[in-house]
Amino acid sequence: MKRSKLYQIVKSTGYSVATVSRALNEETAGVVREATRKKRYTAAEKIDYIPNRMAKSLRRQRTDTFGFLINFETDTISGYVHEILNGVIDGLKGSSLDLKIVSSARHHTLQGIIKIHGLDGLILPYGYGHEFPDLAREREQYKNKAWPVVMINDYHRKFYMSQLYSDNYSASRHLAEYLIDKGYRRFFFIGCGSDSPDSSARKKGFLDAMKERKLRFDVENDIANGYFTEQGGYEAANRFLSRKSLKHSVIFCLNDSMALGAIRAIGQAGFKCPDEIAVTGFDGIAAGEFSNPPLTTVKLDLHEMGRSAVIMLKDILAGRQKRFVKKKFPFKLIERQSA
Repeated sequence: MKRSKLYQIVKSTGYSVATVSRALNEETAGVVREATRKKRYTAAEKIDYIPNRMAKSLRRQRTDTFGFLINFETDTISGYVHEILNGVIDGLKGSSLDLKIVSSARHHTLQGIIKIHGLDGLILPYGYGHEFPDLAREREQYKNKAWPVVMINDYHRKFYMSQLYSDNYSASRHLAEYLIDKGYRRFFFIGCGSDSPDSSARKKGFLDAMKERKLRFDVENDIANGYFTEQGGYEAANRFLSRKSLKHSVIFCLNDSMALGAIRAIGQAGFKCPDEIAVTGFDGIAAGEFSNPPLTTVKLDLHEMGRSAVIMLKDILAGRQKRFVKKKFPFKLIERQSA
């Protein structure tokens, strides 16, 4: 039926099949004269013609669809993931590419996800080490190829795949040293039980700053797991707030979501932030600017990482990028009123 309609357009316009096909194709329409395009659109509208994208994909061995992998149980409420996703969407604007949100559940390999969901490329907002235990083998398999997968953060030098990342160790250490220079000497730490490269690097940067500045820090009692969520940060802060020695201290949180939960707990307990207890976050999500008080944090350019991931996938698919590439993005200390 579609082919029959195509030939109807050919017959009514007097142009060749090749010319009409180019005019119908968003990617090649620009090479066809404007008068020809207008004539094609008029003829197509009269017979309600819509190009068959599936047939086109089969011919080109491309689907023009990128995947964005998320954990439906945790990532849908993650400000970190949303910042990256917004950047991905910006990167797709003005193109004919589609985006498919894919669940990380029920899959064992990334290559399997690409095949099952008919994707040209895949973007990971972090490493998904627990969800994909076979990831190390996959990375090794594609280390000499331009695998159409881009991972954001969770940097590791032995990850044989394209990565866009920030130096989480240096960023965390810089924030800790900034707080020490402001006169803070008592610290509490809300992290996550995850052994992801980012989480481990942020924790190490903080602990190294404590050690180098010769500050006492009790790793047994002054660390709590906030599970990278606002609720987790709220509950962890409440455990700290039961102590008598908490005033004039800092609750150092490994992401902004936990910091927002900690600020809420401080207010509900009758303390003032930052006059009595300061709070800092990490990542620089938009919500931190509008918390009460606004959150002091380290901002990673997550939006630009998401946008750049789209550009990188385009380069891989076009053959402009032959092997994996690792690109580091700067971080920035955002000084606000929470510390």
